[in-house]
This record gives sequence, structure tokens and C-alpha cells, in this order.
Amino acid sequence: MIRMKKYFAIYMLCFVLSSTGMGQDLKYITRVEGRTASSNPLSLAVWAGDFCYVSGQLGLDALTGKPPVEFEQEVQNTMEGIKAILASQQLDFAQVVKTTVYLTDLKDFAAMNEVYRRYFPEGKFPARETVQVAGLVKGARFEISMVAYKKQQ
Repeated sequence: MIRMKKYFAIYMLCFVLSSTGMGQDLKYITRVEGRTASSNPLSLAVWAGDFCYVSGQLGLDALTGKPPVEFEQEVQNTMEGIKAILASQQLDFAQVVKTTVYLTDLKDFAAMNEVYRRYFPEGKFPARETVQVAGLVKGARFEISMVAYKKQQ
């Protein structure tokens, strides 16, 4: 029985990896027109089969490199940045299936939701978790990463 469970687990792992494209070539997106390239060792997005994993993005002011004073503007800047990354891959928010939101203060949850909901077709929100963190780089108060799905030929 234990041996059967072991083989079943290995079979399921292989099935998941092959169905998510993890056994296929990866495509790394390091530059997007209109977005400043990061000096950090990361890709803006990575394609793995039919899934595009978008790295966590911040909504810093393009001129100052700091978060805007208004929290809602920070969220909007972040979402517009993600929108540009998605568009560069012929994707949009309707194809986003998963998001992870990081807030430095959960008191900003309602304000974040107000801006966030404008970017998704009504009633078609992706799966999401929101967590409070002790801090984000460059003094940001909001960060979000996403996973989008697009069937490849």
C-alpha cells in the first residue's frame, strides 16, 4: 500500500509538472517598454508553459523613486505597471488567475480593494491572498505579484 501511494505521488507530480508547462522551456522577460529595468537579479515575468508569472511590483513615483504620498496612487501606479507587463505579453487582467498582495498595514486593505477591483472584469476576480508584512523595499506600502494563463499553440 505504501509503495502504491509513493508511485501515485510521483505520477501526480509528473502530471502537474507537465500540465503546468514546468517541463517545457522557460521564457524570461527582463525588459518591457515603458518600464525601468530592475537592477535587482530578477525577471519582470517568466513564462512556464501556459502560465506567465509576474514578479512583485511596486508603485513608486517615476521621478522620485519613492512611494507617492497617497496610498491609492501607489496602488494605481503598481497596477498600471503590471498592466504594461501583461500587455507586453499580449495578456490583460482578465487572464490573471492568481495574485498575492503584500501590505505593510492592513488598515489599507479597503483602500487597496477599491483600486484593485477597477482592473478586473466584474465578477471575475482571480484567486488571491493578502498578507501584512513588516516592511517592503524602498518604503513601499503595497506590492503585488500575479500569475496569468494563456493557452499556447
